[in-house]
Amino acid sequence: MAQINITYNNLFGSYGTGDNNFYIPVGICSNDEYLFVVDKQNHRIKLHYLDGTFAYEFGSVGSGDDNFFFP
Repeated sequence: MAQINITYNNLFGSYGTGDNNFYIPVGICSNDEYLFVVDKQNHRIKLHYLDGTFAYEFGSVGSGDDNFFFP
């Protein structure tokens, strides 16, 4: 079985609806530039730089293009 080493680097965000807020985050992944966070109750995907600084977000509640319903 492979061993995974995780290092705590930073804490960011809090409860709410603003740029640095989350309301039931349910998924996270990253690439070389961003952390992608699925913010379920806010119906959006948020991108933060790897240091936790807000970059941008997309999505809103609905069923059209660029909309989510509890992603």
